[in-house]
Amino acid sequence: MTAGAALPFKISVLVFLRDEAGRLLLSMREGFDADAADKAEAKDLRDRADRAAHELLAARLAELRPDDGLLSEEGVDGTRRLSQDRVWI
Repeated sequence: MTAGAALPFKISVLVFLRDEAGRLLLSMREGFDADAADKAEAKDLRDRADRAAHELLAARLAELRPDDGLLSEEGVDGTRRLSQDRVWI
């Protein structure tokens, strides 16, 4: 498969992951009153949402693109990604 032929698949993976992560984050935010919340509550939600999105994306990429690497602020960085042809950031 040429790089050009793989492009629609890459885009479809991106769209799928974007939509799934977006739904997750919106569901976590549902019912959260930013005007009534204090800074600690907002930070807690942000931290939990970051972690949940990372876990979702890491799991889906492992299923859909098992040979790809992942570099994320929320994940543990290792050297495996350095030898992979594609790394998601």
